[in-house]
Order: sequence, then C-alpha cells, then structure tokens
Amino acid sequence: MIQSRYVTWLVGLVVFSWCTSLRAHAAPAAETIVLTQKCTAIGGTYTVYLSKNNLRIESPSLIIFAQAPKWSVTVLKPRKKIYFQSDYKTCLKLINTARAPFSSIAESSSSKWRKAKAEEIAGLSSEEWCNDSTGNSQVKCWTLPEPRFAPQCAEIMASCYGIPSLGNGIPLRFFYKGSGNSLLPTLSRHDDRDGRRQQEYRWLDTTAMKRMQTSTALFAIPKGFKQTKAYAEIAFDGDTHNVDTEFILKDLSKHPEALFDSR
Repeated sequence: MIQSRYVTWLVGLVVFSWCTSLRAHAAPAAETIVLTQKCTAIGGTYTVYLSKNNLRIESPSLIIFAQAPKWSVTVLKPRKKIYFQSDYKTCLKLINTARAPFSSIAESSSSKWRKAKAEEIAGLSSEEWCNDSTGNSQVKCWTLPEPRFAPQCAEIMASCYGIPSLGNGIPLRFFYKGSGNSLLPTLSRHDDRDGRRQQEYRWLDTTAMKRMQTSTALFAIPKGFKQTKAYAEIAFDGDTHNVDTEFILKDLSKHPEALFDSR
C-alpha cells in the first residue's frame, strides 16, 4: 500500500512538472495596447485597442472594429444607435471614400518616402517617414518600426484618419508643413488666403499608451443598435468639424468649376 502511494505521488510529480514545462514554453499571450490619439480635424480624440488579431477604434461619434481571421469590418454610430457591417475590402473602400474630400494626401502611399532618425512617441519606439514630393508641402509620418500587428490593423487606422498606409506600420503621428488647407483638394486661389503656408500642422498625434486586458464585448454589437445598409448614414453626420474644410467645401458648392483649378 505504501509502495502504491509512492508510485501515485511520483506519477503526480511527473505530470505536474510536465504541465509546468508546457506553460513555460507556451507562446506568449497576444499583446494588447491601448493608444490615445488626437485627430482634431476628423473627430477629435480616439481610443485605439490594438492587438495582433483585432482592432477597435473608438470616439464619441464613431466606432470601428474588426477581427481575424475574416477581418469583416463593423462601423457604429453611437448617437444614432446604428451600425454598418461588410467584408474587409468593401468597408475599407467606403471608409477611404468618406475621408477623400478631407485628405488628398492619403493617395500618396506610392510616392517616394525616405526614412529619417526616429524618436520615442508615448513610450513607443517609432520610425519616421518623410515625403517632400507633395507640391508645396512637406509631410512626415511616424509608425511603429516593425509590423508586429496584422497589416489590416494599420490599413484600417490609416483609412480612418485619412492618411497613407506605410509599410504596414501602425500610424502614431502625422504632421505636414504648409497651408492649413494643404491636405484638402485646395483651390489655387485659396493658397495665400491667410499667410499660414509654412506652419507645421498636426493631423494625427499619439499622446498616451498603456497595456491592458480587453473584453470580448469591445468586438460585439451593442444591444439596441440597428443595422443600416447605407454607409452614408454612418459617415456623413457632422463628424468632421474643421474651419478650413468647411470653407473649401462651401466655396466648391458655389463654384464647382473651380475644382479644375485645384492642385
């Protein structure tokens, strides 16, 4: 009987050691970081929940989330309690189209970008990209240095903010030097309207970062929300409040022929 107890104890010890070894060599849990980002021109402050296999971008006026493996995208409008849902390519195209009037520079991903010395942003290492080929403006973009997150995360974020997606890097900061209208389809007669051509403007900036456990509720449609098949109900509802944007669009509505004179 004593021998039987000894054998049972020995087997238990072996099993315990084996389980401990498995835990020690198991793949680490997916990293989740939470970014606080400011994009004043298109909605103000955003909270971004970011891990390798999912993404949620949250602001008071708009929420976007998607998950692997299908990466179907859901866009919610909290004030109206409605949501739009579609496959990745379709939804990304709709988001890009909605941002196009406010950020023509988003089309410059294929332009020539050069890397410069980077700096730390909100405790994160970064990679700086510079583009001097955008007419009278200079554009700089900072991203995470290596693609530790799925490329879909970077593409959705870039589309949301109306900026280029560079090297599948998560966008942390986006500056441009020029007039206050240089990211818009600016009419040539407005270039010298206010003498601000050589100022530096912050289109996007990351102000804080933390790590935390996220709930699956962040990637579920809240109760009481109704689905809409018209993305316009989500996108065009006063989310973008920018003096320069309003000025240009109002002028275009009165003088549509002037668009052909734009840069």
